[in-house]
Amino acid sequence: MREICQRVPVPLFPEVPHFYMPGPDEMHLATFFRRFVDETGAMLNFDVGHFFSYNLLHGHPPLHRIEEFPLEHVGEINTAGGMVGDPEGGSWVDDYAGPLNPFTEEVLRYVIPRCTRLQAVYTETIGAEPWVLFHNLERL
Repeated sequence: MREICQRVPVPLFPEVPHFYMPGPDEMHLATFFRRFVDETGAMLNFDVGHFFSYNLLHGHPPLHRIEEFPLEHVGEINTAGGMVGDPEGGSWVDDYAGPLNPFTEEVLRYVIPRCTRLQAVYTETIGAEPWVLFHNLERL
C-alpha cells in the first residue's frame, strides 16, 4: 500500500467493502482495518452502510466495535440511502435511489468528529430522483 501511494499521484482510500453474506469470523472488520492502517499508514473510505452490513450479518448491532475502527485514518465517508433488508435485522441494503436513513445521519453525527483527517463526505444517488439528491445534500 505504501508503494502504491508513492506511485499514484492522487490519494487512494481503500473502502470498507459491502457484505452480502457472513465471511470468516477470524477477525472483526474493525480489527482488520486497524491492523491495515497500522502497517501501511493508509487513509480509508468509511462506507457507513457497508460497516452496518458486516455487523448485521454477524448478528451484532450496526456500530459494534466502532471504537476500534481507525476513524483517525478516514479521509472519505461514503453514504447512500439504505435500510435493514429483512425482518430479522440480519442485513443492510444500500438504496442508491433513496434518501438517507435517519440512522445513517445519527451515525454521521457520531463518526465525523472522530475523523480528524476527513477530506470529503459524499452520498451515492444512482438513479435517484432529483429531490433525493437535494434531500441528501441538505442532510449532510
